[in-house]
Amino acid sequence: MAADGPQPKDLRLFYQQHCTRCHGADGAARDAAGKDLRGQDFTNAQWLEGTSDEKMTKVILKGKFFGLAMPAF
Repeated sequence: MAADGPQPKDLRLFYQQHCTRCHGADGAARDAAGKDLRGQDFTNAQWLEGTSDEKMTKVILKGKFFGLAMPAF
């Protein structure tokens, strides 16, 4: 019986395909593209502490700034 929802392997693949361009392979957004595109640094503990899962999910599903800063996925 398959578990409901995406599996961790699928989420890693999704991140690699759609997110690394801006957020980097490690989530730190430290490479040139991440800095140019102003990707959020997911390794920033202060940002993580102040950001809910619901808010991150909303941005992923709806995009950011009408899809201009980040497309919806």
